[in-house]
Amino acid sequence: MTTALVVGAGPAGAAAAIRLAGWCDSVTMIEARPRHWPGRAGEHLPPAALTALSRRGFSELLVHDAHERSPGIRSAWGAGFPMDKDYFMTPPSMGLNLRREHFDEALAVRAERDGVRVQFDTRLHQLSPAQDGYTATVRGPDGKQAIRADVVVDASGRSAIAARRLGARRQRCDELVAIAGRIEGCGPNDDVARVHVESVEYGWWYGVLFSDGTLLATFMTDASIVQRHPGRAPGLWTEQLRHNRLIGPLANGGQWSGHVDVFDAAAQVLEHDAPRGFLAVGDAAAAYDPLSSSGITKGFCDGFAGADALAQSWAGDPHAVIEHRRTQHRDFEAHRVRQNDFYRAETRWLASPFWRSRHEDLLRRAS
Repeated sequence: MTTALVVGAGPAGAAAAIRLAGWCDSVTMIEARPRHWPGRAGEHLPPAALTALSRRGFSELLVHDAHERSPGIRSAWGAGFPMDKDYFMTPPSMGLNLRREHFDEALAVRAERDGVRVQFDTRLHQLSPAQDGYTATVRGPDGKQAIRADVVVDASGRSAIAARRLGARRQRCDELVAIAGRIEGCGPNDDVARVHVESVEYGWWYGVLFSDGTLLATFMTDASIVQRHPGRAPGLWTEQLRHNRLIGPLANGGQWSGHVDVFDAAAQVLEHDAPRGFLAVGDAAAAYDPLSSSGITKGFCDGFAGADALAQSWAGDPHAVIEHRRTQHRDFEAHRVRQNDFYRAETRWLASPFWRSRHEDLLRRAS
């Protein structure tokens, strides 16, 4: 009997768990957050992401009245004027703005339907190699529980908690954080559902206005900038939003609760020699800069491919997991090149700590 444990129920974890369920006798997926947790504000899927999910049979995850079609992106980056990128020429001729709480629930339901045991509000406490597998101790609503697994997949996001329990280290490339806020009751606007991206002196903004008047606005900056601001994250977010040219006007007439969520958004890659039966996928293996807008798609594809590599390894291929790890690293390096090209295009605030650090990193990588 082959058993599997997946740590993390996001796109990478769910994709891996569903794939593992095709050849493992038992698959358990644990998730630290409670079910129906509203903490994640939203995410944008460009047309290529919708096509990728459809090809893998996950179109039903995107069917919910709360999700809204997006006509494209308006950005002001490296210049003093906005530019539009419309999706009507790119099949399926639209993007999609997700409400993550509904999308995440659809993920869990699909995994359960495919035979995965999903445990929410459950954290990994200990993980150690055992004879012919792994022994994990998890802590949930009913206390501690011991789980033995032949296969373990770390899909815990940037924390990479399972891999670090086994001695892996994270190579972090920056100190980027996301400050996400929600403003309700915003007035009517012609730019509903269009994604707005704007670079500013201390970072950059991402925002979208939903048809119900909810504005989701996220400020991307460095942790050190947040720490130096007298108002910390809420004060910095409101101060920067007030002066934002693209996203600020969308908030007209709206009410803010005074609460923001702060998330780790650093680009990083995991350094470890994967032991037999173990693999990190998604952001646990390699986390991209959110500017790439590829988190969900990357997570799904990596979760699927990682589970397939584990299956091949279990069937006797000694190179399958090693080659998958190499692919993760190659893709991460390619992402870093694209990321650097984006940041290189902004030259207006080279004295700002945020932009200076990124241009200095570009010089180091070029030397």
